[in-house]
Amino acid sequence: MNKPPKSPRYFAVLGALVIYIGIIVSLLVFGLSLWGSYCEGFGCMGKGVAWVAWVFCYFFAFGLGYVTQSYYWGLGRKLMGYALVVQVMAGVALVIYWLAWRFA
Repeated sequence: MNKPPKSPRYFAVLGALVIYIGIIVSLLVFGLSLWGSYCEGFGCMGKGVAWVAWVFCYFFAFGLGYVTQSYYWGLGRKLMGYALVVQVMAGVALVIYWLAWRFA
């Protein structure tokens, strides 16, 4: 039984999924290290610039995840949808925490 060869689109979507997962893990590690850093060692301005870069990467990852999710069917599409919801919830939680800290 010969299986039909996988299309280039399949490998492109799979590659985008791997990149998405890598970016999310990097965002998690980078965000946790920024969260625990103090202004004295990194500089408050540098810490702010790093958080802005984190936000740009966050939105890039969301866009990549959304495009990847749109090319999946079945269980893969549902799992990517859950991953995007978790990503949005984590981003909203960070914004709420920042607003509470900023205006406290």
